[in-house]
Amino acid sequence: MNPQESLDFFATQLSRSSKGLEVAHASRNLQLAALNTRQMFKGHLMCGLIKWRQGESPVRHFEDAVRVVSESSELLRSWDTSFEPIENLPSSRAALLASLLGSPFESGSPEKADLAADVHLDYLLAEAREAAGSQQARAIVARLLEGKRTSLAGETYQTYFEVLSAQPGSEALTTLVGKAEALFTKRGRDAFFSGGDQTEGGGPDNALVVDYRLGVALKKMGYRGPSIHAWAW
Repeated sequence: MNPQESLDFFATQLSRSSKGLEVAHASRNLQLAALNTRQMFKGHLMCGLIKWRQGESPVRHFEDAVRVVSESSELLRSWDTSFEPIENLPSSRAALLASLLGSPFESGSPEKADLAADVHLDYLLAEAREAAGSQQARAIVARLLEGKRTSLAGETYQTYFEVLSAQPGSEALTTLVGKAEALFTKRGRDAFFSGGDQTEGGGPDNALVVDYRLGVALKKMGYRGPSIHAWAW
């Protein structure tokens, strides 16, 4: 699909998920509410990423993505105090978007040992804990690098943290940006990313979206270069 066709597709998905969320709220169906929250987040994120790739502002969609996770986190915890948003909702990715927007977001504690590697690393990236979390980040990245299917993901996260540790405005930072861009392009031919969420840029979606995690790292570094992955809003 071309960008407009993809936007139309996800707009339809958002409408369906919104209605599904209304049904879940009316029946206080926690699992259905969590499912539709995840789908709404994905729809808003995908639309925002497509807009970003086209040079248009993704802000409205990103704000909606953060809002739906934040509101659902509060509501579903009020239904069941044992509900863990960090485990059941895309809270870590919402934290990344909130970082781009410069908005507050209560993401909870990411210190659970059983969190998925990408969730843990996304929290570290969102909080820019390259100093306090570097040892933890290195350990998680090392596990990703060891896996044949996850090696590209490991190298990519490693590069994000190298970006955060680089000197702002330095040649080293420019080189790292080029490396990160090349790694993102590789997702188009990588089985792990091609089989994952469309927002990750695997397969044909590589030409539709941008690397918003790189955008987070570059914003934290005050980067003002020409990268399509740099935040401009």
